[in-house]
Amino acid sequence: MHSPQKALILSAFLPGSGQVYNRQYWKAPLYIGGLVATGYLAYTNYQYYKDYKKAYLARTDNDSLTMDPFPYYSEQNLLDIMSFYRRNTELSIIGFSLFYALNILDAYVYAHFFDFSIQIDDVRKISIYPVINTKAKGLMLRFCF
Repeated sequence: MHSPQKALILSAFLPGSGQVYNRQYWKAPLYIGGLVATGYLAYTNYQYYKDYKKAYLARTDNDSLTMDPFPYYSEQNLLDIMSFYRRNTELSIIGFSLFYALNILDAYVYAHFFDFSIQIDDVRKISIYPVINTKAKGLMLRFCF
C-alpha cells in the first residue's frame, strides 16, 4: 500500500525524497534546485545587507579611526541599499519556504493519487461544439461514457 503520510514525512525531512518515493524522479532535482537557489539568494543578500549595515554604522559612529568601506555612497544611499538587500533577503526566505511547502504538498497529494488511473479507452466520445446562448457564449467540451 502506498502511504501518503510516508511521502509527506520523507519530503519534510529530505526535500525531494517524497517525489522519489512516489516514483516521480524528475521532480526531485527541480525541488532541490529551487531550494538551493532560493537559499543561496537569501544567504548572499543577507551578506550584502550586513556589509552595508556595517558601513552605515561605521560612518555614523563619530569615530575618526573607523574605516569607511564605501566612501562614495552617502548615508541615505547606504540606507537605501541596506533596505534593498533586506527586502531581497526576506523575499528569498519566503521563496524558500514556498518551495519547501510545495515540495511537501506535492508529495502528499501525488501519493493519494498514486494508484489512480484513467484509461483513454474509457472515454468513448469527445465532442466540441460552439454554444450560442443568450447568457453564455463559447465552446463546450463534452465527454460521453
